[in-house]
Parts: sequence; C-alpha cells; structure tokens
Amino acid sequence: MKRLPLLLLLALTACGVRPSVPIEGGPAPTEEVTERTVLYFLHGTTLTRVLRPPVQVNPLELLAKGPTPEELAEGLTTEVPSSASPITVDVGENTITVHVSSPIKYLSPLAQSQLVCTVIPPHWPPTTQVILSDPDETLLPRTCPFDA
Repeated sequence: MKRLPLLLLLALTACGVRPSVPIEGGPAPTEEVTERTVLYFLHGTTLTRVLRPPVQVNPLELLAKGPTPEELAEGLTTEVPSSASPITVDVGENTITVHVSSPIKYLSPLAQSQLVCTVIPPHWPPTTQVILSDPDETLLPRTCPFDA
C-alpha cells in the first residue's frame, strides 16, 4: 500500500522526454548593420529625432531642404533656411565646426540647435562641442540640448 503512492508520484512527475545529445545548429543569422541618417527636425518648438535611410549627402544639407512630404504630414518642420546651403563641416580632435553660407545672426536658436544636434555623429558623445560659423562670424562652442 505504501508503494502505490510512490508509484503514482513517479508516474505523475515523469515527463516522458528521453535525454539526448545536443543538436548542432548552423551559424547564427547575421544582418548587416547600416547606420541610419539622423536628422533633428522640429515638432512645434521641440527638437525631434528623425531616422532616415543612409545617404551619401551631408545631413545638414537635408535639414536645409526640409522634411519629406511624409514628415510634413507628421507635423515636422525645419527652421534651417535653404539659404544656409551649402553647409560644410570640419571635424577637429575635440570639436566640429559647421560653416553655413548665410549669416548666423539670421538663424533662430532652434535652427542653430538643429544644426548642432544633426552634425554630431550618433556614436559620438552628446557633449561634443560644435562651433557654428559663417564667412564673417563664429559663435562660441555649444552642445546639443536634445535629451535623447
């Protein structure tokens, strides 16, 4: 009689799966990681990070061209005027200098923030110093105010 509960317990706990050797699989699937183009447009007065497919164009030039029709439909805008183009970039050891074609004094603080945040590569620290300049004026270094 004492064996019956023990046999019932064993029968209930056995799962019926037999041990086997590990089964070898193929290599893990891999995907090519492509870096997206990161732009900072505006949604109202808020900097908004936008990811686009990678391109061979200076991202700052894309800011001057403005949002795509789809981005416009989402309420995104830019304050970087097309007159700021051409925009060139010099990368130093600790700073990035952005050269715009139009006078900086005509760029709104939001347009300046868009340029500063967009020029910093995604793998660089957000504290990277960015200097904005035009042919006649150079501003003090600044960092991206965007809190990602």
